[in-house]
Amino acid sequence: MENLSKGIAKEISQSLQYDTEKEAVIAYGLLGILQLITNIGLTLLLGFIFGVPGQAILLSFSVSLLRRFSGGAHSSSLNLCTIVGLVYSIAFARLSVTLTHQFHQTWMPIGVGVVSFAIAWITLVQRAPVDHPNKPIRSIPKKQRMRRGSFAVMAFYTAMYLFLVIIGCDRLTFRSFGYSLVFGVLWQTFTMTPLGQLLLSNLDKNLIKRR
Repeated sequence: MENLSKGIAKEISQSLQYDTEKEAVIAYGLLGILQLITNIGLTLLLGFIFGVPGQAILLSFSVSLLRRFSGGAHSSSLNLCTIVGLVYSIAFARLSVTLTHQFHQTWMPIGVGVVSFAIAWITLVQRAPVDHPNKPIRSIPKKQRMRRGSFAVMAFYTAMYLFLVIIGCDRLTFRSFGYSLVFGVLWQTFTMTPLGQLLLSNLDKNLIKRR
């Protein structure tokens, strides 16, 4: 994707006579668009194959939106980042459906929600926003904006989960969406912790060694 975005950016820059700085900006924007389209396409494709397209998309987007404000560890390789995200999204979307059908009791989603959101809120309050060594957040106003944004997103997720659980009392499909939302929140929260950063760092190192 990086080579494709750079190639397209180069063609656009040459035709419009842009300098290298503008070319880099175009390439970065195109890379983001290509990555988004690829992630959505593959998530939907695998989601349909495993019977969980809606749950997988919700899980994936819940991670992406919260990450935008809270920060967190991520792979230096776009391919590895995409693979990890896809595997987690599909596997835990499938688990969401399994939990919904295996445990019909009302206490189950309530218990899962209370524990999960308690962990997420504590982590968010203590650590958000988490920057990356390659892209440190030096601006204090930006950190404050990101922190407020992460709290707003988490508040929205909490309310959304409550809504899904209430509806899920009569319609189990909505309960599976609630679980998917929780698993998305937990994964993003995990990437904000030292353990999550260590895991993704080791995956990066192993990928580099194999190259």
